[in-house]
Amino acid sequence: SEYLMSQIIRDRVRPINVRQEHTDLLFFLFYCMHGDALQLVAACLLFERGWRYHKQDRIWLARWPGVKPEEKTVLYEKGLYQYFDVLTWKRVPGWFRLDYCYLAEKTLVPEDLKTLYTRYCGLMRDIGEVCDRNIALYGLAGQVND
Repeated sequence: SEYLMSQIIRDRVRPINVRQEHTDLLFFLFYCMHGDALQLVAACLLFERGWRYHKQDRIWLARWPGVKPEEKTVLYEKGLYQYFDVLTWKRVPGWFRLDYCYLAEKTLVPEDLKTLYTRYCGLMRDIGEVCDRNIALYGLAGQVND
């Protein structure tokens, strides 16, 4: 019975378009989907929203909205930033010196992968409907019901 739950709630769960989701969901996907393509998609979208991953401190940082760095060179910048604190699950302000060599480059993922999960949801719905029709026609054993 628990396996049939998807048939009951299938049309009530909205498709996920990761591009349009809240930044907090992207952080959740990044930290909870280790090794999954969705982790790479989340990293790419966070980068596109102005967040940078600090490889040494292992945190996401972004400039504080409306505040420019106090000091900027070719090697680093200093100023007020926000970082995402995984322990409190909040964006926290802080003063940082960001050495560019410690910031990760943008994670490159194909554009279609960023919308894959929206299409995937629709595809799974279509597959579910075909399976339901086949079970109705042929039964669970795969034989035609007379």
